Amino acid sequence: MIELTATLSREQTMLLTTMAQQYLMEGEWPVWQFAVDAMDRHDLDAEELIRSLPRVGSSGHVGPSYGLTSHTSFHIADDDRPALTIAAALHVPELQPYVAAPFLRVLHVLIAIQRKAPLSTQKAAKPRFTLADIERELPGLPRGLLTRLPDVLAHEPATWGGSSGTEDGAWWRELRREIRQYREACRSTCRPPPA
Repeated sequence: MIELTATLSREQTMLLTTMAQQYLMEGEWPVWQFAVDAMDRHDLDAEELIRSLPRVGSSGHVGPSYGLTSHTSFHIADDDRPALTIAAALHVPELQPYVAAPFLRVLHVLIAIQRKAPLSTQKAAKPRFTLADIERELPGLPRGLLTRLPDVLAHEPATWGGSSGTEDGAWWRELRREIRQYREACRSTCRPPPA
């Protein structure tokens, strides 16, 4: 992921910071038109800036890729709300306590759920979790992240893929065994919630 940690230009950082500040104040990502207008005030092109941000993986429209924003299409509609990813917190330190650190705590819990899932010799089933499971294990999780968690999980490499849905009005998601690849990273950076 060296490309995602590369130093950004002042203008790229300004775009990320502008989006992050609104998220931190309002608890949701601003509409894209806000970012466009804010960058216009500095004679900067937000569309050009967001496309210039580093990404890893597929460079086309086919195949997975990951970058500093959830934006993956060529055009962003004015009322779309592109979010910053967990990797963006490397460049916007204000996001670390509200987005990155809580996500790593969630990842720690999900790895534990996957490891403790009952084994079956008769049925091929992947372990599932719900938002209620996360709330129970991490009662102090920031409300903004908890509300966005299904979308965050869909955009982060550690948790993307797998089935999800709603059952009896409750959201659920399957855990893929690939989440185990993040055990060591999580051990060195995740802190279990205080007892």
